[in-house]
Amino acid sequence: MNQIKILDVKIDIISKSEVLEKIRDLLNHPDSQKQLTTTNPEFILEAQKNQEFKNIINNSWLSVADGYGVRLASKYCSLTSNFQFPISNFQKIFIGLKVAWWGISKNEKKLNIIKEIITGVDLVKEIPSVIPAEAGIQSKIFLLGGFKDTPYLTAKNLKKINPNLNINYSTFEADNKIDKINKFIKLSEISSYFEIGGGFGSNIHLLLDNFENIKKIIYVDIVPNIFVGTEYLRSFFGDAVKDY
Repeated sequence: MNQIKILDVKIDIISKSEVLEKIRDLLNHPDSQKQLTTTNPEFILEAQKNQEFKNIINNSWLSVADGYGVRLASKYCSLTSNFQFPISNFQKIFIGLKVAWWGISKNEKKLNIIKEIITGVDLVKEIPSVIPAEAGIQSKIFLLGGFKDTPYLTAKNLKKINPNLNINYSTFEADNKIDKINKFIKLSEISSYFEIGGGFGSNIHLLLDNFENIKKIIYVDIVPNIFVGTEYLRSFFGDAVKDY
């Protein structure tokens, strides 16, 4: 597989269909663990001042081009590296302007180094379709990161694509919530919990996912919040949610 370096950050030259095929093969061998990065222009700039971050990208299994700017930069790097002799700054500027014009005019024929942008959003939507289906077995996905309802909405949409998925997630705010509650209650030592205004069910979901010792939660809220929270929890826990 071909690669190109942009400011010493690797980008694999690969199509989305090839990435998905590699992911399919990987999922058929669950003992193998890999890291895939969807490398955008912001990642490349961050890597210039953060060596650890650069190492993560360069040592990843795949680093795919996430963003039109990466596509333009790959063409520029390809052109400037083809010379057998040092080129002047004027020549570099001229090449940069030429590549920029190809980008503005959407000249697909000229932008032929990276032919396809592969965003993280696109891959997340596509991956459920290549997860191997085994009779009676739920495939597991864990979503790490995201703010507020983003992980929940992502999980909900992925379940529409592949209902056989067992999806759990954690938000950037989750650890902080647990730490704050633990200051008053040892969550690992209780079996029941009383919640007033449970964040539309998200707080309860967080506790149930992280503490198996909690067997019962009573959730009180106002209308219509209680309805929204109840429906949210039912989407994950089904008939175990009782509405009084």
